[in-house]
Amino acid sequence: MSGSIMNRSQSGTTATIANAGTVSNAVDFSYSDGGGFAVPAAFTGTAMTFTVCNTRAGTFQQLMNATGSAAVSVTVAAGKSYPLPIELEAWPYFQFVSGTAEGGARTIIVVRKG
Repeated sequence: MSGSIMNRSQSGTTATIANAGTVSNAVDFSYSDGGGFAVPAAFTGTAMTFTVCNTRAGTFQQLMNATGSAAVSVTVAAGKSYPLPIELEAWPYFQFVSGTAEGGARTIIVVRKG
């Protein structure tokens, strides 16, 4: 029995939530097949939701689950890493939204595969 190894290219970027802010700059997720993100050690929030848009400078809207009953959310802890929700794959641009105003500028590391 033979197997094959799939090579995936990965690229990284960052998103920053400003001091006293809750929303990051836009992340370009074009041509990505999923990925993950790392929350910095000083992160204040405990939940992350997302806004999405079809253009970088457009009007971002809250990303909802398939039934429209709740925002797509990830429970987070400072200094931990998480997969990006699969629902983001339909959108070329997204923003992170912290559930709490951050007590300083926070840089989130984003890894995209595709």
